[in-house]
Parts: sequence; structure tokens; C-alpha cells
Amino acid sequence: QQQQQQQQQQQQKQQSTPAKKKAVTPRKGKFTDSESQLWMKRYELLKAYKEKHGHCRVPYKFPENQDLANWCKRQRYQYKLYVGAADTSKKDSSMTEERIRVLEDLGFCFDMQQTAWEEQFDKLKLYIEQFGSADVPKTNKMIGRWVHIQRTRYRQDMLSQDRIKKLEDVGFMWKSPKLIGRRNKQQQFAAKPKPTAITAKPKPTAIAAKPKPTPISEKPEPTPIAAKPKPTLSHCTEERKSAEGAGVQD
Repeated sequence: QQQQQQQQQQQQKQQSTPAKKKAVTPRKGKFTDSESQLWMKRYELLKAYKEKHGHCRVPYKFPENQDLANWCKRQRYQYKLYVGAADTSKKDSSMTEERIRVLEDLGFCFDMQQTAWEEQFDKLKLYIEQFGSADVPKTNKMIGRWVHIQRTRYRQDMLSQDRIKKLEDVGFMWKSPKLIGRRNKQQQFAAKPKPTAITAKPKPTAIAAKPKPTPISEKPEPTPIAAKPKPTLSHCTEERKSAEGAGVQD
């Protein structure tokens, strides 16, 4: 019972004493001191990035310091909210005129499209340093399609003079040299006079076939000479006797 009474007394004391409020960081205008310090810390990191790379275009994916990349994206988003708000006294944005001025003095670009274009332009300059030419093929996964888009927009008169100057300053050609070479070859081929048709030589007249010689009639086979009869022994004795008789007469 005594323990129960003690617990009840403690509960009553807790209920009677007011709860302590959490300490609130004092604000200097729109932000607390901790918020302002965090913003300045990110700003100093951005300054260091510019000293190293020569610009404030931190890529969207920056493994070296992804917090800085996210902070830069957030500044552009807050700037968009700030500029788009109709009532300046009710701006639902963490951006202020002072922060805009500080970032612009550093060279920070609030236009997301311009920032994306500048990132691709930096890749083009790296390509030129590596290959010595601004003629990027379409098959190049890094900036091939971007280069093709710039040429298309130039032909359609949709590219600003500032971008045209930047591209021309690095040796960018508005027509691909390979395409120009192919067209020149086609023009040269079209300009060549077509060879005159060679008249076909007349076919030689057919030579009359020589008449076949008349077949020579075959000579008649000679009649076989009758074979003399072989002299018999009696016949020889008769011839001898007649020869001897003729010799006596002489």
C-alpha cells in the first residue's frame, strides 16, 4: 500500500509540473542560426568546387559529394518557387534576395536547362581535347545526339547567339565534315558529262559459203589379169626341143 501511495504521489507531481519546452534556435530573420550555418557550409563547398573545376555546374550525379549536388538542385528549385510566387510577403521558399546575389556573384546558374546545356558543352570540349576534332559521330553515346540537336536547331534558327558563339569558338562545324565530303563527291559525279554512247559497229556481212566440191567419181577397179597357167613339165620339154631345132636351122 505504501508503494502504491508513493507512485500516486509521483504521478501527481509529474502532472502538476509543466513540461519543459525544447530549446529553439533563435532566428535571424527567416532562418535559424543552424540553418544559416548549414547553408554557408554548402556554399563554401561550392566555392571549392569552382576553384577546382572552373565553374559551378555540379553534375546531378556526383559520387564525390552527392550532398553538394543535391543542395545545388534544391537551390534551383527554391529559386523557381521564389520567382514564381505572386506575393513577396508569402513566398513559400527558402531562397532570399541575399542568397540569390551571393550565388550569382559566384557564377551559379539557376536555369536548369542552361545548366544541362553547359554540362554537355563541357563534354564536347573534353572530346575535342581527346580527339582533336569537334566532329562527334551520332553513335557517340556521350554527346553524339546532343551535337546532332545543336546542328538541327541552328538550321531552324532556334539557337541563341551566345550558344552559337561558344560552339564556334571551340571549332564546332554546323555541317559534319563527313557529310560535306559525301555531298561534294555526289556533286562532282553529277557534274561530270555523261560519256557519249558508242555506236555499235555494223555486223560483218555473212561470207557466202563456198560450194562444196563435187565428189570425184571413183575410178573403176581394174579388171583382174587372168593368171598365166603355170608351165607343166611336158610343156617345158617341148619348148626346149623347139629352141634346139631353131638353133640347128640357123
